[in-house]
Amino acid sequence: MSRATRSHGCYPLLLAGCLTSLSPSAALPQANTATLHGSVTDPSGASIANAKVTLTNESTRAAMTQESGSGGEYVFPFVPPASYALRIEAAGFKTLSVANIVLSAGQQARLTNSLELGQVTDRVEVEASGAIVNTVSAEQLKTYQPGEIKELPLQNRNFTRILILTTGAVPSTGSSTGVNMNGVGTNGTQWSLDGTNASGNTGANSPGVYQAPNLVDIMSIEGIQEVSAVKGVIPAEYENAIGGQVNLISKSGSNEWHGSLFQNHRNRALNARLQTLATKPALTFNQFGGSIGGPVKRDKIFLFADYEGYREREGAFVQGNVPTDSLRAQLLAAVPAYKMTLDAYPSPNQPVAPNATVGLYSAARAGQRDDDHVDAKADILFTSNNRLAVTFNHGTPIRLVPSIYIGNDRTWDNSLNRFSVSHTATTARFVSETRFGVTRATQVRGDDFFNAKDPNNSQEEFTGARSIPRFATGFGIGGPTAEANKSGGPLYTISQKFARSIGKHFIKFGGNYNYLTGTRNNPENPSFFYPTIDSMLRNAPSLTTMIIGNGDFSTRTFGFGGFFQDDFRITPKLTLNLGLRYDFYSNFR
Repeated sequence: MSRATRSHGCYPLLLAGCLTSLSPSAALPQANTATLHGSVTDPSGASIANAKVTLTNESTRAAMTQESGSGGEYVFPFVPPASYALRIEAAGFKTLSVANIVLSAGQQARLTNSLELGQVTDRVEVEASGAIVNTVSAEQLKTYQPGEIKELPLQNRNFTRILILTTGAVPSTGSSTGVNMNGVGTNGTQWSLDGTNASGNTGANSPGVYQAPNLVDIMSIEGIQEVSAVKGVIPAEYENAIGGQVNLISKSGSNEWHGSLFQNHRNRALNARLQTLATKPALTFNQFGGSIGGPVKRDKIFLFADYEGYREREGAFVQGNVPTDSLRAQLLAAVPAYKMTLDAYPSPNQPVAPNATVGLYSAARAGQRDDDHVDAKADILFTSNNRLAVTFNHGTPIRLVPSIYIGNDRTWDNSLNRFSVSHTATTARFVSETRFGVTRATQVRGDDFFNAKDPNNSQEEFTGARSIPRFATGFGIGGPTAEANKSGGPLYTISQKFARSIGKHFIKFGGNYNYLTGTRNNPENPSFFYPTIDSMLRNAPSLTTMIIGNGDFSTRTFGFGGFFQDDFRITPKLTLNLGLRYDFYSNFR
């Protein structure tokens, strides 16, 4: 009987206070939205209640409206990253308009707005300038805007390369891409796209697929609105982000049609020649695509889509020991059944001694990387207090790595599909955000030799049962490599959050549920170890190894969590951030 386990149970209360000469913000960041707090005062500094405050997206003209409370406070939670205009109206005062307020994912922002005496028909216009500094909470937020992402020289146009500019972030190593943050390993960094899980590897937290055969992580930079990295003392709202959280926000359409085209080309002309080869290996790399976005119905329905593909053919140097023709003839004469395996070995192409049994083969062979990647997003503004966003992205990265063996290149075939829906609604008492997402990442890594079966009996009871044996020896030859590594499956996530401002308290609470199902199997061809040539001529292996894998199966696991946050603005210069989170993760079943 299986038993569920708690992975990290209850977090302790997270308490933080900040005393500063600046007016602090009161809200903790969202996974992929911003929160704008502010206060409305008259020229003497007294609070103005019941002022009408309107926040308008400058691209889509989507507007949100609040009224200042008895203390002059207002709050806009779950605000999509964009540039906004703020308008404040109150009887007996001039209307205040503030343009170009840029809000980023996970940002905490607080504004203090002072109204001048006069008629409401009179207007005071202000242009916002400079970033709004986080002056209250302990987490650290670094945001990269589209200009930085597109103009910096990022290798292969992959956004993850920019993250190493973040303090405390270093590139991940091993079979994962991305970054490690705060000194925590790869799995300590969470990745999200528009608020839902965006890991390309079901076995680890990584923006790329298993062993990183892809050049485009998560989505094309043509479709990225911004990238933000959150680390430090992370709010209770974030699940399982021990080291940090990386949030991607995809672009939305606006009231104007815009598009782009790009082409990136490289070849071997400027490459150096490998010392072991007489000529430069081949290289042709083409990366191409474009984007388009605009209104389906002005001020109501917007679409954005992009495509990015690449085709890479690059020569790779391969080298290894192979049997000489004389040894090959001896082995086939002694054991004809060896022919199925020996046919995968090329003959030596480097000088060998007259009586040698093992020679060297080296050559330049062609490697391959291909992908066709699509991102799309639709935004629907039902009313000023009710909006819906749908995001989809798809990729099929493949890779081929050549080997010395004939017809036995290693290939990676991957499929990535992500779909998410978010809905934000504002009522008289609460603002709610609902999200649902599905991420399906599958990968198959294999060697062609694995598919060679016993010609006398090719019927298998399980995967790999009739595969041709490979050699392992004590005299310098071995192989060919042969395996079939398959893993992946869908991850379903759903989350619900609520936010409310009550006097000097900004309260947020919510929960999430996730369900993962999939498979993982890694059988290999049997291996026969011959310590000497004599033992191989007698077909007398000293060791036989059979790795049958886990078998073809399906497993599942689930988890859920909840949090509560209270940001208590004790004075204009002191805010206390309180948070509590609980998470539960089941065993695999």
